[in-house]
Order: sequence, then C-alpha cells, then structure tokens
Amino acid sequence: VPVAQNAIFEMQDKLTLKQLQNAQLYYNLGTYGGNNFQSAIIVAQNAIRDYPYSKYKEQLELLVLKARFKEAELSVAEKQPTATVRLSMNTTRLSTNIPRALTARKPTISTRLHRATSSLINQHISKIKNTITPNL
Repeated sequence: VPVAQNAIFEMQDKLTLKQLQNAQLYYNLGTYGGNNFQSAIIVAQNAIRDYPYSKYKEQLELLVLKARFKEAELSVAEKQPTATVRLSMNTTRLSTNIPRALTARKPTISTRLHRATSSLINQHISKIKNTITPNL
C-alpha cells in the first residue's frame, strides 16, 4: 500500500507540474491575443484546488499573485481599486499559507519574490489611493 500511495503522489506531482507549466505559459504570453493573465490565474487556481498537497503549491500561489499584479497594473483607472483589493487579498492569503518559508534562515526564491511583490503591491495601493483621494 505505501508503494502504491507514493506512486500516486508522484503522478499527482507530475500533473501539478504540467499545470504549473501551462499557467506559466499563459503568464508569459501576457496580453498577446487577449488577457492571458486571467487564464494563468484560472489554471493555477484549478491546480491548487485539485492538488492541494503538491510540492508546487507555493509556486502556483506566487504565479497567481504575479498575474493578479499584472492585471491590476494593466487595468483601467476606474477598475484599479477592485483589482488591487483582489491582489491584496491574495497577498494576505499567501503570507498566511507559507509562514515556514518566510521564517526560514536562508530565504527561498519564493520568499524573496513574495517580499518584493508585497512591496510593489503596497506602492501600487498607495499610488491608487493618491489618485482616488489626492493629498490636500
């Protein structure tokens, strides 16, 4: 039974890797032929939902975060507050899901990416707040 269980886990990780590669391809396509960032988000979220215990879960979550950031950055001015709220919700969820990586002695690539993305998100949020309610 343990051998079969390990084989199932390995196959699930291969399927998750394939989903990660698909989501990364959509992300890399960007706005070519439409909004591929949304496609990357959908593929990554489906993979997270289907394989919640995969070793690629953290990478999928970060890809969702990056794609949401790009969407918020490229959205029109009146929709930016909504896109930024969705982005900040994902950042909060991501930071609660990977506390071990954030407290590790040697920061992982995803930890550094998370910190850099969080900084960019905060800058983006403050920029949007200033355009909505300029400093008087």
